[in-house]
Amino acid sequence: WTCDLCSEKIVEGETAFGCRQCDFDACPTCFEKDDVGKGDTFRKRLRRYSRQVRVYADPAKQKCALSVIPQIFLESTHNEDCYVELLRWFKSSFFTWTDKPTCSCGSKAGKKQGMVQPSADDLCYGANRVESWKCECGELARFPRYSDPVHLLETRHGRCGEWANCFTLCAAAVGFEVRLVVDWTDHVWTEVFLGGRWVHSDPCEACFDAPLTYEVGWGKKLTYVIAFSPTEVIDVTPRYTGSWMKVLQRRNLVSEERLALVVAEVDNAVRLPSWREEEMTVLEGRKSAVVLQVSSAERCGRITGSLEWRQARGEVGTLGQAPLSIQTSPLAFGFLGVSTSSDSTSVAQLLGGATLASFHGVECLDLTEGALEADVPDAVACDALQSPAGFTVEVWVMTSAPLHRDAHMNPIVSKHGPSTGWELRLQRDGGAVFLVTVGGQHFEVACAGPPWDSWVHVAGTFDGSSVRVLVAGQTGEQQVPNGERSSFDGPVCVGVNPAWRDRTTSCRVHAFRVALAVLTERTFLSKPHGAGV
Repeated sequence: WTCDLCSEKIVEGETAFGCRQCDFDACPTCFEKDDVGKGDTFRKRLRRYSRQVRVYADPAKQKCALSVIPQIFLESTHNEDCYVELLRWFKSSFFTWTDKPTCSCGSKAGKKQGMVQPSADDLCYGANRVESWKCECGELARFPRYSDPVHLLETRHGRCGEWANCFTLCAAAVGFEVRLVVDWTDHVWTEVFLGGRWVHSDPCEACFDAPLTYEVGWGKKLTYVIAFSPTEVIDVTPRYTGSWMKVLQRRNLVSEERLALVVAEVDNAVRLPSWREEEMTVLEGRKSAVVLQVSSAERCGRITGSLEWRQARGEVGTLGQAPLSIQTSPLAFGFLGVSTSSDSTSVAQLLGGATLASFHGVECLDLTEGALEADVPDAVACDALQSPAGFTVEVWVMTSAPLHRDAHMNPIVSKHGPSTGWELRLQRDGGAVFLVTVGGQHFEVACAGPPWDSWVHVAGTFDGSSVRVLVAGQTGEQQVPNGERSSFDGPVCVGVNPAWRDRTTSCRVHAFRVALAVLTERTFLSKPHGAGV
């Protein structure tokens, strides 16, 4: 294989450096230079993909693809229904997934040995990288990572790179305007231009128009997502995140200014005069967009690949887990502990890397790498703020992670949006804030409390005339004028604000509850069993 900076060949046995997140390789000389990981690195990789995608516009290669595509797709109107059916055909009938190569003895090779030198045939079909796997029989099995989509029409197997590459050629051959999308955290998919906009699609999952799948469903920590077509190169990262500010913090390979210049340079080399400048406006808007709803498709963890392989990559999401029960009654709902019987009628969705866990003997929701979205009956969830008897929000929580200095960035239980809803928040040095919205105005009250490194009970109540917050027995209170109570039409979330998904709190929650009544300390949730609180 070759160094992605200087293009010098790296021979077998020679020291080399590879990125854990992508297929970038560097020789020792280039690795020691200051420009590794900076603009030159990006430019090299962008140019490589920009060259690769030219094949999608090649009439001869499109003809090869048309020879294997069912005639029905060639005769259909090129609309959304046709495209979705093409996705399904490709996944279910044409291409297959490969975790490990098959040995000559017929068994799946068991352990990856590293990379080996590509053969002349490998290089002919774009396989600069060849994996070596050892079978239990003692033989080594080779897995060339072909990048020639025409050859992939023959081999018909691989991982996400092969899937997206081959499918994008097929879709282009049928007549769709498509481009290859490369995620720097090691995934590849396809975008298609339909209905006046670029739409996400993933042939590996047969997934369509669910751009938050990777961040929400798989739990990926996205950094750079770049789209490539024969006529353009563009940074489309904002389309695939609901937490732009968090993504921005992880984009540390180059400055944003340098990145924009490098992308523009490569884009200008291939751009058509008819390039759609309005897409830049859409993407800029996504950076500050309020994500009001996440679809069920976007919540889904990865389904391609063996469970072992997906778990190793941290992309399982919540697949394979039992639904998390939310206990409901006419007057309350909540998560009342892992061991509580699950005879409720509602479930909650663990988002990102959220899990059920046991922490120092206390069963809890581990939200240090994710959050929770509760799917509860409208009669409870939507009417809490409207309850004539008032309502209570309470939670047992702890965290060792540093909190934001501004409490509004630390939501713990939230049903809050622009000028609407309510929210219970944590303060950085202990204590909490409870907010309700009346007459389109936010009214909030704060109360000091102990540090968050042990289990602390936090509650907020609203009786129609006053809002109170209680933290470990301490109380703060504020009067609220009469007015229309402004409900938020969105889910109840724990550890994240449902409208501004960049507002998250890394924490552990033993239990939480929303009750359609003003509760007293005597009727609050019991402290975690076995906890030193």
